[in-house]
Amino acid sequence: MENESIHLFIDTNILLHYPEITKIEWQKLCGCHEIVLIVCMQVIHEIDEKKNDPSLSKRARDAIKIIDKIDSSGGMVSNGVRLYIFDDELRGVDSQNILSSESGDERILRSVLLYREKDGIDNVLICSEDYGMKLRAKACGVKYLEMDKSTRRVSPKAEHEKKYDELYREYEKLKLKIPCLDVLFITNETESGKAPLSFMVNTECAFVDIESKIGEEKKRLYREPPMRNDAPDKYSIVSDLLKVAEEMKDAQYSSYAKNVEKYLDELKKYFEQINRFRESKVRSVKFFIKIVNLGTAPADDVDVFIYFPPLFSWVTVGDETIGDKQVMPRKPKEPYPLEYFSSANLIAQHLDSYQPWGADHELRLPPFGPKKVFLTGKADEGFCAQINVDKVKHGFEKKFFIKLGFKYLCNLSPFEVVTDITADNLPESKKKKIPIIIKNLQEVA
Repeated sequence: MENESIHLFIDTNILLHYPEITKIEWQKLCGCHEIVLIVCMQVIHEIDEKKNDPSLSKRARDAIKIIDKIDSSGGMVSNGVRLYIFDDELRGVDSQNILSSESGDERILRSVLLYREKDGIDNVLICSEDYGMKLRAKACGVKYLEMDKSTRRVSPKAEHEKKYDELYREYEKLKLKIPCLDVLFITNETESGKAPLSFMVNTECAFVDIESKIGEEKKRLYREPPMRNDAPDKYSIVSDLLKVAEEMKDAQYSSYAKNVEKYLDELKKYFEQINRFRESKVRSVKFFIKIVNLGTAPADDVDVFIYFPPLFSWVTVGDETIGDKQVMPRKPKEPYPLEYFSSANLIAQHLDSYQPWGADHELRLPPFGPKKVFLTGKADEGFCAQINVDKVKHGFEKKFFIKLGFKYLCNLSPFEVVTDITADNLPESKKKKIPIIIKNLQEVA
């Protein structure tokens, strides 16, 4: 075969399951220097049909493109190897009695026989890996060439399975790369946040003795009214001046007494607020809520919802407060001394009491940046706190200060606070119940 040329018909499976024809060492495979690779129309039809096969469509399209490219450039595959498209129509041959036009393999064999008969060429072979084709070729007297099995490409099914396995492994990695959020309640920086959260409170309250305090202030500020000089003067003009002076002293004392009375009323309200504030303070607890991400990916747009039972009169989260929270009152300003209410200072007093419009309103600037905490609810129905965080990186945490003001401290412990945490890239929300225990120091003692 080394000194002869070979005309080699290529079966469909060679084009689909082996390297492209430009990459096969045909001369080494055939043991010949001059080789004509022949592709008949039946093979072209079969490759076209494989374009619709999901597993073979890419290989079929690539094979057609390579054949078209080689044929368009003159048919030269490599040095000594060229390609020929055999497009003659099938007609009767000697072996027609054993071949059927219904079988694709037999139509390829009929093309081989037609080509051999037309040009009178004996050295015509067929290259296939199909055992059925091998038996049919032997029956028709056509020589058969087998490919080197070691060069066969991986089956398309195996390729799909390989891609599926790769995608599945990527999917498993992505499943691991998700945030793992948790909400912890801690009383200080060192505690781990393990439930339940326990508090020890002291309900003893040092109330202000209002009556005693008012009495002390009244005694300190009390002044005797000025003595009147009613003795007549021999000069009428002097008498008139003394009378005017006495009247001015009366007016001065009257203004002072009114300011003292006003101050004592305000002081009483102040002490009442002090007592309410102290009572509220002993009925409150404070702690931190910590949002932690123990996962392998950042959590985006995190929302934490905290549902408080109807046991509180107020709740503070961060800078936001809802409910009837008592604040530390401001002590009223003491009245001016009696000497202040002289005739020279009366005008100054009125000017001092004058305030321009808006002076009694505190100017509050909006907080910098978007609001992070939202509080809703009513004292008798329970409160809900929503905390929003743009991102919590994995291995990091966010903290918020919380303070709870109880309506009362008896018959309420233990109780539960429910948390619900969500994020854009969290598969599902995570709900958690955190028990809280309140212990009264007096009851324990």
